[in-house]
Amino acid sequence: MGKRGNGEGSIYPVRDRSGRVKGYRGAYFVHTAEGPKRRYVSGKTRALGVEPYELIKGEE
Repeated sequence: MGKRGNGEGSIYPVRDRSGRVKGYRGAYFVHTAEGPKRRYVSGKTRALGVEPYELIKGEE
C-alpha cells in the first residue's frame, strides 16, 4: 500500500478476522450544530471506497 493522494484523507483497508483485506473505508468530518461528527463511507475496492468520499468532499 502506497502513499495516499492529495485530499484523500483517511482511507484505510478493512480486514476480516484472518487479516485479509475485504474492503476499504473512508472517514470524514461533518460540522453540525452539536459540533463535528465523524462519518464513514465504504466500498469493496479502494477505487469504490474513494468514489463516495470524493463526492462528499465536493459537497462541502
